Amino acid sequence: MRTFSTVLALLAALMIAGNLCAAEKKKGEAKKARHAEWKAPTWLAKVNLTAEQKEKIKAVAKELAPKRAELGKKMQAILTDEQKAAKTDALKQAKADGKSPKETRALVEAAVKLTDEQKAKMAEVHKQMEVLSKELREKIMPILTPEQQEQLKKARAAHPEKPKKAKKAKAK
Repeated sequence: MRTFSTVLALLAALMIAGNLCAAEKKKGEAKKARHAEWKAPTWLAKVNLTAEQKEKIKAVAKELAPKRAELGKKMQAILTDEQKAAKTDALKQAKADGKSPKETRALVEAAVKLTDEQKAKMAEVHKQMEVLSKELREKIMPILTPEQQEQLKKARAAHPEKPKKAKKAKAK
């Protein structure tokens, strides 16, 4: 009788553990689905797009998605497992503290502690991402009306240049 009770208790524990694992798996799948959803580039947020424009832009983004995913994988491959964990922790902390994007970047950089070699590799991937972003803009701009393009120009003019780009301009 005692063995039967022990077996029942073990079965109940296994069933609970199985349900918890299934719930975690569903949670992970839902997160992947959210990330797979298309979002317009943030620089288009101030422009009212028609349904047709959204579809065309979505097609452009879908066309470039494999390149973007490849670059994301390259960036992740540069980091060690400890650095990835530190990055995740720093991002969570920054979000909890309501930090700005600039402050978040600084926290992540401090937490990850890249080596000089890693910094060089990251810089190369960032250059490739900039090229991809430029390609995206060049493909999207013709989809927009002249008025929408003007809206974007005004929005860019309202934002001061990033210090990094300002240094490049001075060097030229």
